[in-house]
Amino acid sequence: PKHGLTFPDRFIPLSEEVGLIHLIGHWVLEQACLQIKTWKSFTLAQKHSIEREGAVVPVSVSPDFHINVNISAKQLASPDFLTILDQLVQKYDLDCRHLKFEITESALIQNEEITLYLLEEFKKRRIKLVIDDFGTGYSSLSYLHHFPLDTLKIDRSFIQGMHQSSKRLGIVECTINMAHMLGMNVVAEGIETEAQSLTLKQLGCELGQGYLFSRPLFSEQISFF
Repeated sequence: PKHGLTFPDRFIPLSEEVGLIHLIGHWVLEQACLQIKTWKSFTLAQKHSIEREGAVVPVSVSPDFHINVNISAKQLASPDFLTILDQLVQKYDLDCRHLKFEITESALIQNEEITLYLLEEFKKRRIKLVIDDFGTGYSSLSYLHHFPLDTLKIDRSFIQGMHQSSKRLGIVECTINMAHMLGMNVVAEGIETEAQSLTLKQLGCELGQGYLFSRPLFSEQISFF
């Protein structure tokens, strides 16, 4: 009420400092699981309805859709995180292929042995793993082949400046090529112009997010047609 909408870059560090990140992280993960169940039920019901009517209607949300969930370093360090995850999976009868976990570079290397164990457990559950905001942290090449990662997300700061700086454009190109060599696909963050989108496509970047495509939406605003 006093400060208005507070963004994650402000409240997440404070939440970690005062010990609230576990509660917030649990709530976010459960909301994602609930939303997956809701959308999964919707797409199945829609498919059956279309089949009964004998109509051919394209559905924009694939049955194989996924939701990305940011996982903090504190959550990875929590001894009961896997237990909480399995309880939510059981509670919502969840197919974990619909989940992707986004983890920052700094979170990956805080305790490499434990992190590697957790990531391997996530992979056993068919959860895809994403390295978030690549280029803003340690950017050590060693962990990229050490951990079982599926996707690399290039931080928006490189995307925003790649047409103003040949060095940044070169970094984006090298990052895309490196990710592909390591068997990962690439997501570019913060795409706001058609020129940025076109350049990224030419560089071989498969996926993108940003205001060019859509601003954040409430789940009720997302259309399935």
